[in-house]
Amino acid sequence: MIKNFQNIFFNSKYNFFHQKKNSNKNLLMVDRERLDVSIINSLFGLAISEKHNLNILVLTDLDKNNLIIKVFKKLGLNKVIFGANKAKYVLNLYQSIKSLILSIHALINIFIYKFPWLIKNYKVNGILIGDLIYDTNIKFSNRYLDPKIDYKLFQFLFVGTFRAFYINKIMNNNNVSKVIVGTQNYSFNSGIALRISCYNNISSYYLHGLSFKKIHLKKET
Repeated sequence: MIKNFQNIFFNSKYNFFHQKKNSNKNLLMVDRERLDVSIINSLFGLAISEKHNLNILVLTDLDKNNLIIKVFKKLGLNKVIFGANKAKYVLNLYQSIKSLILSIHALINIFIYKFPWLIKNYKVNGILIGDLIYDTNIKFSNRYLDPKIDYKLFQFLFVGTFRAFYINKIMNNNNVSKVIVGTQNYSFNSGIALRISCYNNISSYYLHGLSFKKIHLKKET
């Protein structure tokens, strides 16, 4: 049944989205890497882009041959930016070095002041992301009762920090005026992008089920 649906979808001919040549502003749609969320966000993104005359950029960590990426392309969402990976670390060497230094410094502070320091104080460019990294660490490493300072935590710190620098760069270089995310949790693309957009007073949307929230967060002072 799924295969039959794919054949119908990819063989169909219709106009869903076309990039707007008369606009230099962009909507950043952050992929959650789930097909259902990707389709819902695409529909919502189309409505927002038509209302505000915005082009759409998609940020994802998926491989270019993934089914979800093919769906985006079929819908006309051809401007896809691929997220944190080894190639990006090399191409953004300055941000990689900064991320490494900040991560090592954070590990030292966590060792001295324990994990509450990470949750309450770890920021990148003034944006608090330490709680996102902590939540990612305890969930995906099963450390609810006994969080540890080790290489796994260092990985989450480094990648989360790099994402913050990289996504901030994407927003600045592409004149992003609105953001749609698939989740507000953890130190992956969606959680980091949401923190950055709210900190910079960029309108941010998080769709949950059949409803959506326009999110406003106060800046950390």
